[in-house]
Amino acid sequence: MRLTAQLKITALLLISILLTACGGGSSASTTGTLSGVAAVGTPIVGGNISVICVSGSELTPTTTDSNGFYSVTLYGQALPCAVQVAGGTINGAANTTPYQSIATTVGTVNITPLTDLLVANLTGSATPQHMVH
Repeated sequence: MRLTAQLKITALLLISILLTACGGGSSASTTGTLSGVAAVGTPIVGGNISVICVSGSELTPTTTDSNGFYSVTLYGQALPCAVQVAGGTINGAANTTPYQSIATTVGTVNITPLTDLLVANLTGSATPQHMVH
C-alpha cells in the first residue's frame, strides 16, 4: 500500500519543523519497534497503519487488531517518523477519517484525535483535515 499524499506532506513538514527546532538532525539509522494503539475513545479495528521516516525505505504497512494495537519494526530508518491510521472500523462503523501521530523515539506511538490535532498544530494547519466541513 502506498502512503497517501497527506501523510507524505505531513512527514516532510514535521521533519522540517523538527530539524529546524533542534538545529540539525541525526542521520543515524535506528532499529527498534514503533507500537501503540489507534483509538478515538474506542479502538480503530482493522485500520491501515502507514509509517514514513525522515530516511530509510517505506515501512511495510500493517493493520490494527481488535484492540486497536499495531506494531512495526524499524530497520535502518532515521527518526522522526510520521504514523497514520486510515480505514478500519470504530464500533462496527466504517472509519472515514485518517488520524496521524509522530514518533521522535522508538517505543509507544499512540494515534488519536489529540495526536492528530498536535500534528496539525506542528505543521501549521489551522485544523486537521477531518475537522473542516
